[in-house]
Amino acid sequence: SVVTALPLCALFAGWLRGRANPSAAVQVRVYAAAHDAEAALGLGRALRQEIDASDVPTGVLVVADGATTLTPPAPGGYDPDSGPSQTALDDALSAGDAEALAGLSDRISGRVAYQVLAGLAEPGPSAAREFARGAPYGVGYYVGTWTP
Repeated sequence: SVVTALPLCALFAGWLRGRANPSAAVQVRVYAAAHDAEAALGLGRALRQEIDASDVPTGVLVVADGATTLTPPAPGGYDPDSGPSQTALDDALSAGDAEALAGLSDRISGRVAYQVLAGLAEPGPSAAREFARGAPYGVGYYVGTWTP
């Protein structure tokens, strides 16, 4: 058998499950970065249908980078034009703006994951709450919740 590395999102989801509710089940979905916005939105809509058809209480955790080019030592190098794209992402997440997520710039490394979220949550959450936003190591991160 071949051993492969788990995606970081799978490791994080497993760790969080262990901290929050070790008896809970976790499914991990990793979406290809090559999906265009319409395909990503469609994946989110399909996930919504799947969740709605289940009687199991379900939460969704999105683990994705923002812009990876926010400072000179950032992993993607420095792109001074990426700051506004990161601000737009943070503001859309904070406001629960699914429509804005659907139109994210390709400068956002995790664009597809955020667009899947937009399709999942259409037309948007009933409430959005921001806990933190920042750019450690030149990579944009946001922590918050959306309530369906």
